[in-house]
Amino acid sequence: MSVSYRQMATQPKPTPAWWPQALLLITLTFAAYVPAMRAGFVWDDDRYATNPLLDKPRGLIQIWTLERTPETYYREFPVVYTTFWLERRL
Repeated sequence: MSVSYRQMATQPKPTPAWWPQALLLITLTFAAYVPAMRAGFVWDDDRYATNPLLDKPRGLIQIWTLERTPETYYREFPVVYTTFWLERRL
């Protein structure tokens, strides 16, 4: 018994059951990160988050030119401070 191309085209295609696995993956990922949502700053995060350069309009320039200012912390990480500076603006 042969099936023609026209018969195959008119038959409904089986729907893959991928959504239960996707839902399970999302649920497990969320469950893994729930404890971290209650956590506070660790180690030196407060020095990053409270850096006064992030609030200054010229702060981005000072971050990249490595100007010596009293509030310059961790001058080796300008990309990190740039993303924090942009997040404050958003």
